Amino acid sequence: MDIRPARLRWLSSVRPMVPVAESLGALPRSEPLDAVLIATPPESHCALGAEALRGGTHVLVEKPLALQQAEAVSLLTLADKAGRQVWVGFNRRFRSAYAELRRRLEELPADRIRGLEFDLHTDPRRWDAIARPTSDPEARGGLIDDLASHQLDLVPWLLRRPVEAVCARYLRRELGTSVVEIELRLSGGIEARCRAGHGTRQLERIAVDLGDRLLVAAPGGLLATSRALLPLVGRRLAASAAADALRRRLTRRPKATVETIRLQHADWAAAMRGAKMPIGAAADGLAGARCVALTDAARHSLAGGGAWVSISLPDSP
Repeated sequence: MDIRPARLRWLSSVRPMVPVAESLGALPRSEPLDAVLIATPPESHCALGAEALRGGTHVLVEKPLALQQAEAVSLLTLADKAGRQVWVGFNRRFRSAYAELRRRLEELPADRIRGLEFDLHTDPRRWDAIARPTSDPEARGGLIDDLASHQLDLVPWLLRRPVEAVCARYLRRELGTSVVEIELRLSGGIEARCRAGHGTRQLERIAVDLGDRLLVAAPGGLLATSRALLPLVGRRLAASAAADALRRRLTRRPKATVETIRLQHADWAAAMRGAKMPIGAAADGLAGARCVALTDAARHSLAGGGAWVSISLPDSP
């Protein structure tokens, strides 16, 4: 479904057997729907997810699950009552370098991990069709929900421990460019620092401090290095990612991001076929709700001038 007639006409042209409509209620119901993928603006996620769950369908919501923690918890409760699966589209969990980093960290003694830094900067104009007011980076699910939510999901997933407190502040807030820094305190005394930016810069890199070395993960792979050589390693990983993109174009393979989304959808399909607990790298509704708790806390911290905000994570219904 789509509210834009041109998109509906395009979908009908490429998938003529798939029914299309402007809303769930307008879809023909000759057969019950098995599942619904929600990829609409974030402010509509809760209402559409609730409508789908009440209709008896499984749901995959593109991140974020919702904009407020109470909305996210309400979707978990609905899914539990309906006996349906609700999952969240954190496709970065399916990057091979991040999966390998998680495995490597699990093998280490807990006291080896000194901290983590995660830089994620992108130009939303390259892919985002939704116009947002440049005067307010948080309007309609902005920088924190759109980009930092990936970081706030990945950090506790990689380290396998919950976040206990959040502190956020703007490093830059200008017309067309915004950068927010979010500090996380996790259980066990580990601290992480995430920087998320909308602008013209392109950067995605996770560096885990092990004291004697860094483990650096990016779309181009995973490498161990010293802090002094981090810029060189960053360029090497960027070159590796560019070479992979070129190979994919030449061999007509899907882009790396498309591949992660396909893997995510495969796990979702397996869950709908009967897997009760999260499988693979997929993020279930509880993981999505916990991430919403973190984005909520980050916004409160920004509004409070960078004050630390304690986290109360939701449990399963």
